[in-house]
Amino acid sequence: MSDNKSQVSPVGLVLEAALDAMVVVSADGRVRNWNQQAEAIFGWSRDEALDRQIDDLIVPEPDQGASGEDVPRYPETGLTAIVGRRVEGVAVHRHGRTFPVELSFSKIDEGGKPAFIGVIRDISDRLSERRALKAERDRNQSVLDNMLDAFVLLDWDLRVLQVNQAALRMEGRSAESMLGRAHGDIWPGPAAEALRRRYRSSMRRQEALFFEEQWRDARGVMWLEIRTQPTPEGLAIFYRDVSKRKKAEAILKASETRLRTLANVVPAMVWMSSDQGDVEFLNERWFAFTGAEPSQDDPAVLSFLHPDDVPRVATLWAAAFERGEGFASELRIRRGDGQFRWFLSRAEPVRTPKGSVSGWIGASIDIDDQRMAHERLKLMVNELNHRVKNNLAAVQALAAQTFRGVDPLPNAREAFTARLVALGKAHDILTRKQWEGTQLIDIAREVLAPNIPEAEAVTIEGPPVSLGPNAALTLSMALHELVTNALKYGALSMPGGRVALRWRVDLGTKLRLTWVETGGPKVSPPTSMGFGARLLTRSLAAELRGVVSIDYQADGIVCTIEAPLQDGRLGPPATMTFDEAPI
Repeated sequence: MSDNKSQVSPVGLVLEAALDAMVVVSADGRVRNWNQQAEAIFGWSRDEALDRQIDDLIVPEPDQGASGEDVPRYPETGLTAIVGRRVEGVAVHRHGRTFPVELSFSKIDEGGKPAFIGVIRDISDRLSERRALKAERDRNQSVLDNMLDAFVLLDWDLRVLQVNQAALRMEGRSAESMLGRAHGDIWPGPAAEALRRRYRSSMRRQEALFFEEQWRDARGVMWLEIRTQPTPEGLAIFYRDVSKRKKAEAILKASETRLRTLANVVPAMVWMSSDQGDVEFLNERWFAFTGAEPSQDDPAVLSFLHPDDVPRVATLWAAAFERGEGFASELRIRRGDGQFRWFLSRAEPVRTPKGSVSGWIGASIDIDDQRMAHERLKLMVNELNHRVKNNLAAVQALAAQTFRGVDPLPNAREAFTARLVALGKAHDILTRKQWEGTQLIDIAREVLAPNIPEAEAVTIEGPPVSLGPNAALTLSMALHELVTNALKYGALSMPGGRVALRWRVDLGTKLRLTWVETGGPKVSPPTSMGFGARLLTRSLAAELRGVVSIDYQADGIVCTIEAPLQDGRLGPPATMTFDEAPI
């Protein structure tokens, strides 16, 4: 396949396309090439850098000489501190500013002489990220150390990776005596083994656990409240001594009902009211989300609901209040910035030991993202259903057109298979482009290249033209039919035969594409119209809303396609059609 592009060296193409600074250095350390990224990073233009020592351009003065000595020594030693390795160091800008870099040099051949190509990357951001990561780790450890709960992080083998100060105080140990050691070595015995079985189950099932366990050791008997949370590293364990709480539970029996009810409500934006429904408490999350002031005497909760939801919620609340029963509803609550988000709200009555309602408690959970995800899923399913129907209809049309002819069944089967392959290749291109369309040149190359015996036999020329998905599929099938016909009966069936595919855009609104065959056998008009001709003159013309003509000249077939462009794009957002199978 021929084109009019001038030849450019592969190294030159790499240098200009690279996102990193790239330089070519001779064996004596002089710069032979210097790309645009090198200009941007080091401040030296290409003309200024050429033929200068690399040390003079990028190496701070105290370090100059080191890299320059290594480069010429490479042929002798075969291994240096720079060549063939990726190292980090410090470079200097032409104005004296130093910055960290990652660099590597590789040996290349330059006209029979040894030379070196270097890739240099400014890693200032990477080092900043490392420092930020360390600072984040330190902050995390500081947060853990200020927690009242003991914290232990275990790996998948139940070895201790991290502990906080509360855990060290509770266990009476030092960090050195715990870090890296197995859980069984620190806490031996049958009771600890029962805990380990729970921990392994939590990791295996990837489920968080919350339970209370009676624990016996040299200090005596205590009650522990334990929470586990699977993590990428293994398992995070939070625990606290709740022995005092256990002892006090008998005294706090009167408030057990309220605590149990609160525990059954999802912790989110929590509110509490009197038995008459007057709001007495709103938690911090409510004020943080709504932007309301905690000092307000009357929070006017209903004023934060979406106006369309107020009547429905008022009806639900009135019915629940009358019956003394809980309720749940999805509703929209206004955020502090004025936007509404969907919440699942639940409310339950708090009852006295005699069964009367003494108050109400409720909570609201943000489900806006969940609802949006559900809507996106519905859209994706509908789109998938549409595309599957399109593809099945296209295959049905191809089969009907192929097998209704007079060709023997083996020939028809071969033609049908080839057409399916061509359709599949067009789908591959569109898939890579997320079905947003593709370029005419990509479709042409994908269809023609595998079928051309010699690259010189076909010429492809034309400006960039964007194709819609349906136009790309139909045009790929049309080109497949043209090249198949040329290989069997046309120009490409004879040595020296040529095909030229050219197109142009007139006034930015009209595409004119021509397929011209020369050097093949003498051509005469066919007595009947085959699948390829019908695809071109009917389906393709309809899809592109244009005109397709086939001229059976004696020297070879000439196919001309004229179609309008919409905003510089070929093909409307319509569904691909084949004669007898509209979708």
